[in-house]
Amino acid sequence: MASFKYLDMNKIDPGWARKHRMTLWASGVSPYKVEKICAKPSFSEMAASAEKEYAIDEALAKAKEEGAKEALQKAAAENKAAQKNNSAKPSALKDTTVSFATAPANNNAGTAKDADSEEKKAGSGKPSFTFSAEEDKLLLELKNENKSWKDIAKQLKKPQDAVKNRFKEIGSDDQKTVPQKESKESKKESKKEAKESKKESKESKKESKKANRDKTNGNSATQPELPNREADQSEDWDLQTITEADEEDYLILYPDSVFDEDALVAMARAMYEDHENYYQRIVSRIYDATGQRISMSAVKRKVAEARNQRRGHHETGN
Repeated sequence: MASFKYLDMNKIDPGWARKHRMTLWASGVSPYKVEKICAKPSFSEMAASAEKEYAIDEALAKAKEEGAKEALQKAAAENKAAQKNNSAKPSALKDTTVSFATAPANNNAGTAKDADSEEKKAGSGKPSFTFSAEEDKLLLELKNENKSWKDIAKQLKKPQDAVKNRFKEIGSDDQKTVPQKESKESKKESKKEAKESKKESKESKKESKKANRDKTNGNSATQPELPNREADQSEDWDLQTITEADEEDYLILYPDSVFDEDALVAMARAMYEDHENYYQRIVSRIYDATGQRISMSAVKRKVAEARNQRRGHHETGN
């Protein structure tokens, strides 16, 4: 008899299994698995239920399609009715426009324009910026004093655009041209003053830099000790240099396991070129020249060794 040990239990028809329980037990299938298979619906029952579900889905889809068609037809009918209603409105609008066009115009052109503008402003909900005789007089006086449009608008309590437009209407040609020229000249003068002040500031900065350089050069010439010595006194090694007046202030750096010749060359250049952030700049110079990362404490130790060696040579007379 064939063994069902390595067969897929999902491929066995539960309807067949319910009729052949003994066969499954005899082939080695456990009673628990047999009962589990028999509890499932047969393949024929599953097919029938699938057909029923498919029929239900089709019925729902058809109902949705019919409902969509009805909705489209209803919307089309409403659009046609709306178009018919809109087609009757233009004739009424034409009649009303004719009645407005036949209104008499007794005022002059200027007053008619002002009235139209006021009506538009009143209809739009925006305030109408009308100027009284006193405001016109004040506007001309302020403009003669060469006040800015911003100040004039604040005093008149009106927007700048309205003030400018009113000045164009009531101002004379001389008033319109002279203040502009004066403002241009004042702008040119202010630009010149700004340029001169920038030049003076640049010159003062250059002079201060030169003075600082002279001070540092003078200190390096008169004082044999290197900078940042007070901070280095806390180290374990002794930092000393040559103190005799007839001896030059210099150090001899020898290569070792940490510092090679290229690193010492970069270190020496940094020592005598830049006195600000002394050891930090030495470390950065060494890294730029060789790519080697050396700590600041190692640099300080190397400088101390060089000073002590120089001191020992001086004491022995070599």
